[in-house]
Amino acid sequence: MKRSSSKLVLTSACALLLSFQQAAADCLLQDSRVTCTGEDDDGYRHDQENITVVVSDEAAVHDHGDAIKVEASGLSVVNHGTIVSEQKDAIQSGNGLSVYNHGAIIAGDEGIAADDPPTRPYSNAFVFNSGRLAAADDAIKIGARGTIVNFGVIENTGTDVDDPQDAIDIDSGVIINQESGVIRSILDAAIDFDSSNEYALVTNRGVIAGKVGVLTDPENSGSQEILNMGTIEGTSGVSIQLGSGEDSVSLMSGGRFLGTVALGSGRDEFLLGEGSFGDTSIDFMVDGGSGLGDDHLDLTGFGTITDIMVTRSTPDTFDLSVGSKSSNIILRISDFERFTINGATMSLSELVSFELQNYLSVYDASRF
Repeated sequence: MKRSSSKLVLTSACALLLSFQQAAADCLLQDSRVTCTGEDDDGYRHDQENITVVVSDEAAVHDHGDAIKVEASGLSVVNHGTIVSEQKDAIQSGNGLSVYNHGAIIAGDEGIAADDPPTRPYSNAFVFNSGRLAAADDAIKIGARGTIVNFGVIENTGTDVDDPQDAIDIDSGVIINQESGVIRSILDAAIDFDSSNEYALVTNRGVIAGKVGVLTDPENSGSQEILNMGTIEGTSGVSIQLGSGEDSVSLMSGGRFLGTVALGSGRDEFLLGEGSFGDTSIDFMVDGGSGLGDDHLDLTGFGTITDIMVTRSTPDTFDLSVGSKSSNIILRISDFERFTINGATMSLSELVSFELQNYLSVYDASRF
């Protein structure tokens, strides 16, 4: 009898221990909060709206399918550990998805996917990343009116040259890449704006690099605004390729473009922002693009210009050298029709004949 009692106690203890270990390994839902504190090897799935999933330090959520999938709106994921899907999406949900990643999110398909539901025209997703977010397909795909703030690494790691993918695939919204931030794709665009008619903003203080740094669908009629204080690189030779909207690109102090800046077919503008550029020779082309014929080069932020020199190489291409008290810069320009210098806006022919503070040098002026 005593032996049987001992067996019963031992069996109960083992069951309790097993139950405890299993609980520690799973993601547990209490009210609207899911906490993952151990190793979860079968992912987490739910259909409840407005829940928060927290992956703790040293915890891991792993699955061959979608690692975290909530087929409802309002999902919030806070990751301090690791979320991995070997073959599919790391995080998939609907409208209003929020992700705060301080750890690692790795996917064999898409890293973060917030597909637009057919009943609503936007996903309204938010992603904050200070860790690593890597995927064989798009690292982030969030549709329209999304917001991305990056202090870490967002990258596409795919190697299939027949199916190249982006680091960020978005329709419209705001992307802020901070000084420590890296957004990159080896085979395709670092940031790809799909077709949309809505406004988008990219503010870059870090590194954005891809076959094209920032790429916009030619049918995108929304306005893209890009403020660059870091590096935007296109390994194809094009750092920025914009669409048919009224777009704006600003080169700020500390910024550089590695590759042509192609503004697309709309009424676009390229601006030199405030700050000292030193003595800089710009080794990329700024192409206003064909189309409506009203592209604008604004040098207001450069300061009071004291020297101008224009050198024309083709009917639509010339080098514009401008100098102020603190900086001298040479811009290679194509297909611009309006120029703003020292508060005055003028046409190309007026620019060539413009005499500023008794100093103007024009090379081959007979060709203008």
